[in-house]
Amino acid sequence: MLIDEELTPINCVSKSVSDPNLARLEFIKIYEIMAPISNDLLVKNYSNFQSLAVFKEFNDPFDQSMLFAGLGKFIQIYRHEDRYRNMVIRLNTILDLFVTSVIREIEIRLKQEDFKEARKLISALDNLNLDIGDIEVDSLEALLEFFLDRYVNSYSFLSSKDTVDRVLKRATYKARGVVKGHYLDFVEVDNIFNQVASLLNSQLNEIDRIFDTNADEVPIVLKLMETFLGNYFIGGLVEKLINRAKHIDGLDEPVDLEPEPEDEKIDPPHVNIMNENSLYFQCVPFLHHKLLTTFENLNYPQSSMDSTDEATKMDYYPVIIGFINFYYEPHLVEFSDQLPKQCHQSLVHLIDTWELNKVENEKMLEQEILKFVDDSSEAQTNHTFDIFSSFTNIFRLKGAKKTEKEEIENETKLTKFAAKLQILTTNVQNIKSLVSMDLTVLILQHVKNSYDLLLGLTKNSATSEIKASIYKVCQDIFIDMLSTLIDRHIKSGFQEALTRLKEYNPAELEVNVDYKVEPLTNFIELVNVGDLILQMINIFYNEELVKNEIVKTKPQKSRDFLSSNQCEKTISKLEMMLDTYVADGLDISIGVIMNEVNLCILRSQVNEGTYNLVNMEQMGIKNGQPSVYVKQTVTILESHFKMLSESIDKSILDIFKEEIGERFIATFIKLLTKKLNISTIGAIQFITDINYLYDFFVKYKIKQTVQYLVAFKEISQLFLIECDDKKKCKDLGKLVIDLGRDNGIFSPEEVYSFVSRRSDWVSIKRSVDKIMYGFGPDDCTIV
Repeated sequence: MLIDEELTPINCVSKSVSDPNLARLEFIKIYEIMAPISNDLLVKNYSNFQSLAVFKEFNDPFDQSMLFAGLGKFIQIYRHEDRYRNMVIRLNTILDLFVTSVIREIEIRLKQEDFKEARKLISALDNLNLDIGDIEVDSLEALLEFFLDRYVNSYSFLSSKDTVDRVLKRATYKARGVVKGHYLDFVEVDNIFNQVASLLNSQLNEIDRIFDTNADEVPIVLKLMETFLGNYFIGGLVEKLINRAKHIDGLDEPVDLEPEPEDEKIDPPHVNIMNENSLYFQCVPFLHHKLLTTFENLNYPQSSMDSTDEATKMDYYPVIIGFINFYYEPHLVEFSDQLPKQCHQSLVHLIDTWELNKVENEKMLEQEILKFVDDSSEAQTNHTFDIFSSFTNIFRLKGAKKTEKEEIENETKLTKFAAKLQILTTNVQNIKSLVSMDLTVLILQHVKNSYDLLLGLTKNSATSEIKASIYKVCQDIFIDMLSTLIDRHIKSGFQEALTRLKEYNPAELEVNVDYKVEPLTNFIELVNVGDLILQMINIFYNEELVKNEIVKTKPQKSRDFLSSNQCEKTISKLEMMLDTYVADGLDISIGVIMNEVNLCILRSQVNEGTYNLVNMEQMGIKNGQPSVYVKQTVTILESHFKMLSESIDKSILDIFKEEIGERFIATFIKLLTKKLNISTIGAIQFITDINYLYDFFVKYKIKQTVQYLVAFKEISQLFLIECDDKKKCKDLGKLVIDLGRDNGIFSPEEVYSFVSRRSDWVSIKRSVDKIMYGFGPDDCTIV
């Protein structure tokens, strides 16, 4: 109010005076104006107050509201008088009538779309927003109730049973996402939310036109949104949908549904491995997502929080999110509690389905191969045979002269052999697919889907408790996923691979040699798959859990087993398990590789004549090259050393190579002392072979084996010595003693046993023995 403005009943009480000397004078003026009005209105003419002259002078609702507001403040001077209580009661009654009449007038103006006049009437009600305890009339609350009553009738479709039936429909076919004969119609949900958005935008637009960005519209908008969400949408339709979904999940599976026709199959949106068997798990996250996006994209009024030029705009969405979280919280909590169990069940189903498909594919492949066997009856009875344990029985084809009938039978047996050999080859090749990267990718994607659902629930979450609870659920899901993957897939896959590796026996396969042991090659590929899976899991852990701050971690340098969280301990469990399987596989592989080496020696027909050459023409055939069995042995070992060097840790590989070298030396010594006879001419070839082996083991730095071969290089010189007289025989004996004493590897007795493989040993043995032992057998007499 301006200082020089004339005092009237509608403005006098609102005038403020800062000069104490003028206060008494101003009070007298106000009293002279308001006392007669309060006396006429609240004492004398209470029952017929509409006829008072003051209302004829101030007949505009806005002016009248100013008068009532001033009157409410003025009568506070009578607070300690007996008449005050009656005055307050009468004023409250008059205000009730006034507010009711103004709201009725607002309704009329809105029907006429006279928003300017409606806005003026609302301002009149705003004038009555008095902070006086005895004045009980709440004009703002009355205005809120008016707008709610105006809009709630348009929400009736949300409470209709037909709306629920439109969303959760009966299925015609059994398809993905169909649960107990029902499915969630995501398109219909979109339609309903679009209808809701259109309706709310229309109402918000009307409110905006009425209030014209005035701050008074803020409580109206918020009250409307809260009432709609709490009573009609989340507390109404959404709750009915979720309860109905849970009810359907608990029904029995219908038996009359036929599979969906191939030409009509579609991949339903928002359905994945985790929720395809539960409408509840389809509903809760999808409805939450629709709530967030729908209310985020509403056309809220551009409400100003004050009337200054730099007025702050009201941001409705965070407040609305608070309403959504408050009313949806029970569903979020229940969903996050149920999700780990649902996730585990779907993971188990996924792995079991993969394992079942693998077994079925192997059986189908066996049956397809066995179709080509002539004896169909035997094929039918033996299609489930144990391929490895029964394999030896099908190679016994050798025998005496056969009749024509026997020849025909052998043709059939050979056909069976070829079929079973193909099955064996297939099983060996399948070692590398016993653990699946594709399955792991599916599982990680499944967990990622679950995380997206859970973390989507925390978007703009109002409570830190819910967020902490959901983060804990995410950790539990990761740990359960990894434990399930280990126990139900990786462990069984590697155990099956080790079994096949153990049962592989190359000596039973009369086929051309391959310089790589097929099961070991495939086992190493399986190890590589295991390493890649471990890397994928580490990447997933860092990207999804660490970066999103779902788990708290210490820096890598200061982290140990005790300070690691449970997720990291489970990853370490997988890492240690893979290391154990690698060690076990390599231990088995050493035996398998040495079997392959022995088979190579057998196929090369190494015998007494290999080095027992009688002339240089036979040496010419060799042309200075190492023997076939030596070259093939080196090729076998080198191929596996190279393969393993790219696949396993160097420290493990070094142990592996040392063990291979040790076993090879044992095999070579056995071969030398049991089979070989070496002539002085053949010694040249023997030395060539020793040097070839020496160069190979030096190349791969297998120190212990190199030391053995150094000793063999020295011993091999003993085979070159011509012993055509006794002196040379004595010299040979002395060399045997010296080498036995000085080589540091073999004892004199062992050197003696090697030298005894000379082709002329029978003729020189007596002379050598006499040098070594001081006498020969002929020097002994029986007394």
